[in-house]
Amino acid sequence: MTQAPGTQIVVGVDGSAAAETAVRWAVREARLRHAAVRLVCAFHADTRLHAPYAPWAWAREDEPRAAAQASLDRAARLVCAALPPCWLTAITGADSLATDLLFAQTCDT
Repeated sequence: MTQAPGTQIVVGVDGSAAAETAVRWAVREARLRHAAVRLVCAFHADTRLHAPYAPWAWAREDEPRAAAQASLDRAARLVCAALPPCWLTAITGADSLATDLLFAQTCDT
């Protein structure tokens, strides 16, 4: 099957073991329900919002985006072997995870 299905399962990822479990569940559900998987990773772009004693409080502005992309890439590797390529989309967003997940559910691509 080369065409992406109309139904999608949206999964928030953050690099944690729980997110990896959610991605694996989504892959199983997608195969059962003939659904696409959309991976979403949100991050805060303003590093000033973090406590000064936090290890990455003085991080460069691009580091949160790079970390989010790395988490997204790891999650995508879990999906790639199990689903056709057109069944997977992955997005990062500099906003709250809830907003990104809601937006992802309404997107066509």
